[in-house]
Amino acid sequence: MRAKSKCIIPRLLRPRDTVAIIATSGPCDIGLLEAGVKVVEDMGLVPWVMESCYVRHEFLAGADEIRLRDLHMAFAEPKVQGIFVARGGYGAGRLLPGIDFDLIRRNPKVFAGYSDVTALHVVFNQRCGLVTFHGPMVASDFGRGVDGDTLEWFKQMVFVENASHRHCGLAPGRMGEPQTCSLFATSPQSHLYMVYQEGVGLRVGARNDDGVHRTIIPGHTFGPSLP
Repeated sequence: MRAKSKCIIPRLLRPRDTVAIIATSGPCDIGLLEAGVKVVEDMGLVPWVMESCYVRHEFLAGADEIRLRDLHMAFAEPKVQGIFVARGGYGAGRLLPGIDFDLIRRNPKVFAGYSDVTALHVVFNQRCGLVTFHGPMVASDFGRGVDGDTLEWFKQMVFVENASHRHCGLAPGRMGEPQTCSLFATSPQSHLYMVYQEGVGLRVGARNDDGVHRTIIPGHTFGPSLP
């Protein structure tokens, strides 16, 4: 397996841009969601909170069809420049068979989240070549009062005025467990790397001694690498 040599870096965010807020996994706590939306507004962005953030289907943020529809709508809508996931949990992997990768490839956008959302980071990179951002989420982190350093580093990654600090390329080596392709921007200690998933998987989700969250994602789950 080998990574695609040319990545698609999405158009980065500017003040007054619209960002879609979606829930691809578990259901949202409305209080945390509303608090997180306020943080997004304070960044100078215009949030579009989608239906999946407000509904519940058993242990999911709405049925698979609702969450997949919101994901596609967010990428397809020309007025949306970025997509922030509200929370993790479980359920993002259930969307993989239905994702329209051609739609995402034609409409590259800033896409940010972590934890269960790692499944989407992997397929967006491997199937679309899209660079994504492994960063704090609206309800889970912004809504709970994310610390200032984390918020500042996240903004440095996704806003256009900081574009000179960003590079796209391959860095060989292991990241705890093998590799995926995303930008990690969750803390000042988690330097910016692009890493490529190989074979057995990635640890990104239980907290390690270095403060990085890790969770095992089997490499074969997400289809072949791009040629």
